[in-house]
Amino acid sequence: MFIKVTDKYKKEFRINVDSIVYYLPSTNGTTEINLKDKSYVIVEQSAEEIDKMVELAQINKQDSVSLKK
Repeated sequence: MFIKVTDKYKKEFRINVDSIVYYLPSTNGTTEINLKDKSYVIVEQSAEEIDKMVELAQINKQDSVSLKK
């Protein structure tokens, strides 16, 4: 299961939900997602939006989930 997120350069990509270790909101409205391979990515979505996407992916067993505004 994947979530679709957008980085600070407006590039959309997918992150495997199982590879997420944790994510932290930052003060400028972005969120840092730390992954199992010791890497991280900063995305435009808020931590609350990521919570919703992960929950939807797990409940619905969908291949890919995103929240479009």
